[in-house]
Amino acid sequence: MGASFLRIACLAVPFTCVNFLISYTLQAMGKGVQSAILTFCRQGLLNIPLLILMNLTVGLYGMIWTQLVVELIMLPVSLGMYMHTWRKLK
Repeated sequence: MGASFLRIACLAVPFTCVNFLISYTLQAMGKGVQSAILTFCRQGLLNIPLLILMNLTVGLYGMIWTQLVVELIMLPVSLGMYMHTWRKLK
């Protein structure tokens, strides 16, 4: 189980890196509210409820797939917020 969990978790790493990089970039730009919104959306609105739902429906494997699903959902949201902020700077 551990090996398959690790394989699934590794699929989420590239998306996690991009999402966190955008969040940290927004913080560095002084856009703490936007960064906090992204973090709240990722953890509060998506990750925790999806963990519960996937555990009830799929079981243990569903919980590990949750990270990948959350990161894939948050990627366009993060990129959209970053692009919106970037356009407002010019």
